[in-house]
Formats: sequence, structure tokens, C-alpha cells
Amino acid sequence: MDSQRDQREGNRKTEDAYKVVSKVQGDSVRKSDDEGPAQINPVIDVQPEEEKSDVKEVSPKDPGGNDGKKNPKEKKPKVPIGQLFRYSTKGDKILMVFGSLCAMAVGCVFPLFTIIFGKAMDILNDPKSISDLNYQGEQIRSLCVYFFAIAIVSGVCSFFEFFVPVRVTERTLERVRHEYMKSLLRQDMSWFDVNRGGEATAKVSEATIQMSAGMEKFCSMLKSICTLLCGVIIGFTTSWKLTLVIMGCAPFFAVSLMILIVSISKVEAQSQKAYSRAGDVANEVLSSVRIVAAYSGERHEVKRYDRFLADAESAGVRKGLTIGSCVGLMLFSFYAMYGVSTYAGAEFIVMSRQDDPECAVNYGKAGCFTGGKVVQTFVAVLLGALSFGNVGPTFAALAAAQTAAAELYEIIDRVPSVDIQKTEGHQGEVRGKVGAETRAPNPCPSACRRFFLLFVFRGLFDVRLF
Repeated sequence: MDSQRDQREGNRKTEDAYKVVSKVQGDSVRKSDDEGPAQINPVIDVQPEEEKSDVKEVSPKDPGGNDGKKNPKEKKPKVPIGQLFRYSTKGDKILMVFGSLCAMAVGCVFPLFTIIFGKAMDILNDPKSISDLNYQGEQIRSLCVYFFAIAIVSGVCSFFEFFVPVRVTERTLERVRHEYMKSLLRQDMSWFDVNRGGEATAKVSEATIQMSAGMEKFCSMLKSICTLLCGVIIGFTTSWKLTLVIMGCAPFFAVSLMILIVSISKVEAQSQKAYSRAGDVANEVLSSVRIVAAYSGERHEVKRYDRFLADAESAGVRKGLTIGSCVGLMLFSFYAMYGVSTYAGAEFIVMSRQDDPECAVNYGKAGCFTGGKVVQTFVAVLLGALSFGNVGPTFAALAAAQTAAAELYEIIDRVPSVDIQKTEGHQGEVRGKVGAETRAPNPCPSACRRFFLLFVFRGLFDVRLF
């Protein structure tokens, strides 16, 4: 019993010592992130951010104790939207303008479709067209031509809306990567002393992904803005009273949709970060499993791995709550808007027929409010609300692309103190003699000869020379 108790006590002390060693190594890893690369033991302790020490060391970089780090609340620099296409050729810029015009055309087509659809409903319900089938057929055939024209325009413009931004973005980012790598090779050694090479290479990968997401959504942002403006304009032109009624519920629908899109991407990023950190812990432990076993750190590493899995689990729970609440609010606002607009539209139709009884038999008379106008107004404003929910995420992606471009352009535009591409200075001929003198090494130095003679004379004559 005493031996088992002593063994358990020894294992506990060994595990405590392993925790202390791994914590010290983890602190050294976090310091090396700021001070530069350092050689450390493979087994490190990657702790969650909330468990890191709050003690700040004052360094020469920052007298205030920030160790040269930027304030997290400091606003990051951005480049103008036009600078995103800084390395695009003239042909790419013209092509991007054409793609933007096509996206704006697609954005205006959907609200304009509601006008033709509302007229079609009025023709089908008009008492005059019901009694005269030839008149009804002529009116429907004329509207079908408009439907066919809208189909052709929307199809062609939609193709260029998605094809052009992707093509221009890939061509532009190829040149950005080229210039970035060229600038990295141009920097002097003093720059690499304060900047880690691994971070510089990883930055171009992350930044170009963000730039690609923002540049490709530029046309989608223009389409959403045009759909919003056209939908609201058509709604107020058709019936400003009904539009105001619908817009009372539209903000809830648009805001819930925007929150849903933004929150899903944010929570998904947090979940992926937690899983990646857990994977880093597993890779560290498995690559150095002998050291972990030597220090009896299996339990400690399992607990550390479980902490990151718990963070991923909580992120998944928040994702489910966010999706459920946002979808519920969105559907509630949608059907509430549908019910309120239908009730208000029916009241406006009754009021219109009471003011002018001829509106009951002549739907095409000016000033008459019909069921087609109710549907036209409702669908136009609804499309505007949907597009308003898409404007926020596209603006966020574009802002992220501007920030990422600023980080890359800062390195691309940096001119080192020792510039290998500088063409100034002496460029003439340099004349002189270059020579080299070689001397064969002495195969037997003086000390060697000294001891050799001592050995020979003592052996032959038994004479002590020294």
C-alpha cells in the first residue's frame, strides 16, 4: 500500500512539474511571437486567450508596456475602393465597368418585372377583358413580349455580372502576388530582423482571399443597391400610402436577414478557429508523444484539448440560437407584412370604388386602385427589403478587402534603405588588378620537429636536450 501511495504521489509531482515546464514553454512561445523566432521544445502549452497572463512587460519598443503591439481598438487603415484595382490593366477596368453596368441592369429588372406582372393581373380580372376574349388575348400577348425581353436581358446580364468580377479579380490578384513577392525579395536584412518570414508569406495568402471575396462581391453590392432603390421608387409611384404601410414591417425583415448572414459567418469563423487550435494541440502532442509520456502529461494534454473542443461546442450552440431566432423573426415579419399589406390594399380598393364607382368595371381608368397594383407594390417593396439585407454583408466584405489591400500595399510600397533595385550611383568601369597568393602549408610545424628530434636523440645517444 505504501509503495502504491508513493507511486501515485510521484506521478502527481511529475505531472505538476510537466505543467510548470509546459507553461514556461508556452510563455516563451508567446514572447517569441513578438521578439522573433526562437528555438523551443516541441511540446508547448497553447492556452486559450482568456487564460493568458495579464502582466505586461515593458520593452524598448513601447514604453507604455504594449511590447510594440498596436492598440486593438485602433482603426486599421484602408485603401479607397478604386485602389483595389490598382494592378488591373486598362482592359480589366473597362471590363469591370461593363460588368457593373450589367449588375445594375439585373438589379433594376426584378422591380420592373412587378409592373408587368401587376398589369397582367388587372387584365385577367378586368370585366371588359372577361367579356371580350380577343381583347384579353391581345393584351396578354403584348405583355408576353415584355416578359420574353426581360428574360433575355436578365440572362445575358447575369452571366456578365458573375463572370467579369471573377475574371478581373483573379487577373488582378495574380499581379498583386507577383509584386508582393518581388517586394519581399527587395527588402534588406533589417526588415527581416523585425518581421517574421513565415508571417509575411502567410499574410499574402489570407489577404488575397479577403480581397478576392470583396472584389467579387462589388457587382453584387451594386445590384442590391439598384434593386432597393428601384423597388422603393416603384412602390411610392404606384401607391405611396400602401408603400408606407408595408415599410412599417419591412425593416424588421431586412434587419433580421442581415443579422442572420453576418452572425452565421462570424460564429462559423469562431468555430473553425477553435477547431484549428484543438488540432494544433493534437499535432503538437502526437509529434512529441515521447516527451509527453516521459513527463506523464497525458491527462494534462487531454484536458487542454477538451478546453478547445468546449469553445467549439459553445460556438455551435450560439450558431443554432442565432439562426433560430433570426429565421423566426424574419418569417414573422414577412407574413406580418403580407397580412398588413393585403388588408390595407383591400381597404384602398374599396375606398377607390366608393369614390369612383366606374373603377369597379374599368380597371384601366386613371386613379383607380386595383388588385394588380396591390401585388405590384407589395412585391416591389419586398424585393427592396431583401436587397437591403444583402447590402450589409457585401459592404462588410468590401471593407475587409480594403483593409487587407492596405496591409499588402504597405509592404509593396516600402523602399528599403539598401535598395537592390536602385540604379543611381557609379555605373562606369572599375579598373584594377586582382591577384591571389597561395602558400603551401608546412606539413611539420616547429613543435612537431622539436619532439621528433627529442625522441631520436634520447633513443640513440641517451642525451637529454631540454
